[in-house]
Amino acid sequence: MSKIVVIAKVPHHIEEMRKVVSDVDMDIPLLYAPDSEHCYELASREIANGAKIIICSDFLYANYFETLAAKIIPIYRSPFLFAKKIIEVMEGNPNAKIITRSDARSFTAALLEAVSLLNNKPEILYADNHLSLRQILERLKANRQFFPIIAPIWAHPTIEEYGFAAVALPFAQEDFRHSLDRAMVELALMEEKEKYNELFSTVLDFVTVGIVCFDGNGFITGINKIALDTLSVHEDIIGRSCDAVGLASLYAAAKSIPIDDAAEMIMSISDVSVKANILPQYVGGSVNAYVATLSRVDDILSDERKIRRGLKGGENAAKLRYTDIIGTSQEITRAKHLAKRYAAADSTILINGPTGCGKEVFAQSIHNLSDRRNQPFVAINCAALPESLLESILFGYDKGSFTGAQREGKRGLFEAAHKGTIFLDEISEMPLSMQARFLRVIQEREVMRVGSTKPVPVDVRIIAATNRDLRVMVEEKTFRADLYYRISVLVLDLPPLSARREDIPLLARNFLEIRSEELGCPNIQITNDALAYISELQLDGNVRELNNILERCIILSNHRIIDLETVLISLEQTRYHRQKESKATKALSEKENLIIMLEKHEGNRQATANALQISTTTLWRKMKKYGLL
Repeated sequence: MSKIVVIAKVPHHIEEMRKVVSDVDMDIPLLYAPDSEHCYELASREIANGAKIIICSDFLYANYFETLAAKIIPIYRSPFLFAKKIIEVMEGNPNAKIITRSDARSFTAALLEAVSLLNNKPEILYADNHLSLRQILERLKANRQFFPIIAPIWAHPTIEEYGFAAVALPFAQEDFRHSLDRAMVELALMEEKEKYNELFSTVLDFVTVGIVCFDGNGFITGINKIALDTLSVHEDIIGRSCDAVGLASLYAAAKSIPIDDAAEMIMSISDVSVKANILPQYVGGSVNAYVATLSRVDDILSDERKIRRGLKGGENAAKLRYTDIIGTSQEITRAKHLAKRYAAADSTILINGPTGCGKEVFAQSIHNLSDRRNQPFVAINCAALPESLLESILFGYDKGSFTGAQREGKRGLFEAAHKGTIFLDEISEMPLSMQARFLRVIQEREVMRVGSTKPVPVDVRIIAATNRDLRVMVEEKTFRADLYYRISVLVLDLPPLSARREDIPLLARNFLEIRSEELGCPNIQITNDALAYISELQLDGNVRELNNILERCIILSNHRIIDLETVLISLEQTRYHRQKESKATKALSEKENLIIMLEKHEGNRQATANALQISTTTLWRKMKKYGLL
């Protein structure tokens, strides 16, 4: 297979080309055809056989080959050689004229440049075809003007027919060599680009996320196999618009990205919930392309669970990540965005939030987003240890410091967290006597073990958390003001679940998917009415309390479906069913509840009474009260 092919219809040009090609270490066919149509057929055949570059005359390039699916290189013609030939002709006959085509292709351009170099410039006549050529020759012959005419080869037979001497401009080996060198450079560039594209395509298909590239006008320029599978597309969509292939929302999201920014969002594409990361590409200050990664939300959650199950890290490891923060509400999105920005810094963080709202999830996520991600994450609950042990646990102790101490001594949690992060939960419960020592650690970045006089330098990032208002405690003098200001350099306020009820269905489904599998009830489902009921409960314990309710529901469900009855039963011994202020309780009246239960048990009063944990007499009385008999 020849990648460079030369096509000509002038025999002596072929002979000159052969002398040049013989010196090239490459198979370059020199093909001859007597007319342009046959040249076109030859070119089409060679391209079908794998030719990438066609070298030909300027005439063939301009009139026949431009539409071919290959790189066309017209043969270079030197204006200096043209000028030399014109001077030679005009010395023999100053009336010599030039006939050429009127376009500014390489042949005509070289000819015009050659004439511009001359003092005695010959007349140039333009003929674009045989008809216009004959008209010119008829006029010259009528004036009985016979002189040499310098013209391209195609015009020579007609010129001689009218009795004029036709002079050809030189075809030099140097000119062809110039064109051949250019063709070989173009071929090298093509092959390099093909290798790059092949490598790029391999990389795109190797990565574990879908990748879509599209230009500023929304036309797809690249897509890998995973993205096609994610979108359930089984055809080539390169060159098509995003709108035409179901990616209108992705393009719209990309167009809305602020300058010099990127975007991360959850969206629905082709009825699939995906996490999209979109990065604009700038050229000259304006966007000319976008690169987007697409990951199925279901796959992300599944992968996260597999990773968590497979992790065998030590006790000082942060296993929770940014993707473990479930929710799309404005409140949680704002907190996630702030946490991401805080992770990039190294300042002390204070996380405020009610019990069970996920303070440690955020702390671990910040650690895993930070530059300390590969270092220890050490967590301690300040309220869980007595004051007598807290000091030695935090700061460590030297050998023989106290009765029962290990013989070789023991490093504290601050030393264990060196280069990493220490998370102090419920810091509000730290005794005042300990607060002074803790403040010194923050200020001096060193700890003093119990029983030692030698400080130990530590490099830790401190994240503290509390469910109490430390400012009030400062006013009450139960928390040191100087410590408060030291730990509240960056403050992250987490919302209670009541402030982001729209996240409850997401949290519930995520927990059920994970916990049901652990409890041996995989793929458990929850009905919409059950989910709506739970979403309106007054969950003072926040996410932790929500998870407790759902775990009871998993255990109580008999058919791997959590319905409203299951939820009501799980709450029967708790305070939830008595919360008059709950929107769900108001919406679900006692009468409606009775109707639901009777329908579920097909009118069987004994079964209904058992489910409601009331007597059949009480059930009868309630049915009579609401006209259900």
